[in-house]
Amino acid sequence: MAVFPVEFADTSGEPAGAGRSGRIDDATAELDQLLEDSGRFRVVDLAPVRDRMLAAGPLHLCDGCWQGLARDAGAEVAAVTVVHKMSTLIASMHVWLVDVAAGQVIREGAVSLRGDTDEAWQRGIRYLVQNVLLKEDPGHVSRSSPFPGG
Repeated sequence: MAVFPVEFADTSGEPAGAGRSGRIDDATAELDQLLEDSGRFRVVDLAPVRDRMLAAGPLHLCDGCWQGLARDAGAEVAAVTVVHKMSTLIASMHVWLVDVAAGQVIREGAVSLRGDTDEAWQRGIRYLVQNVLLKEDPGHVSRSSPFPGG
């Protein structure tokens, strides 16, 4: 599995808050660890595609370019996560697990965050992993936004 770094889309018009980059890094690491610890996935190293990944810009806006990056990193499944901040108090976290070869979403979910804090982001990641991404019922989907890149 390729766990791409959590991306941040800010439409709040507010100045960037302190700790955002650390929050993004921590949320990405938490997602990576929880998926790996589940025993269902082996997370691949994205270092070989890092330069291309950075050059692509926001992956959720690159029309699916992340599929080639995931494939080149040796992944069969990709995790794409976006936090959309509307205000200091309101944001949403969206995550998609995608079968790289087929380009098909196999799990997707979204959760509302209350507050742009480390705790809100960590709770969001944990909730999505436990209640959506690793849920046994394949018909259980939590949708609130379109699939990224198409």
